[in-house]
Amino acid sequence: MKVIKWIHPDKINEEIEKESIYGLPYYENKYKEIEDYNDFYEDAIVKELVDNKYIICGDTHQYMCLPVFEDNKYIILSMRKWGEVMAKAMNLIEGSDKYTYIDFYLVSLCKKEEKLPIK
Repeated sequence: MKVIKWIHPDKINEEIEKESIYGLPYYENKYKEIEDYNDFYEDAIVKELVDNKYIICGDTHQYMCLPVFEDNKYIILSMRKWGEVMAKAMNLIEGSDKYTYIDFYLVSLCKKEEKLPIK
């Protein structure tokens, strides 16, 4: 699994036109929410964060930065779960084990400046 881009939550309901078997257009959502979040998706997020040295806090993730995977699925994690994922990535980046979810739970509590994939 791989993160292919980041989107703003406003883009979730973006539609694409497809042609039906009867030649009439129909529309479906371009992105689907992940229903079976697992280690493959989490590992892809961690790899993306580490490779690009992104720092994204939990509330920023929910309101601004959603990862989209190669299967065109996206995920919105709780701020606590995102904090855990970000802590895992930051510990890999810095070669430490000092970060926990609370360090990346809210931007107002974060001791590091965010580095975002989208503006």
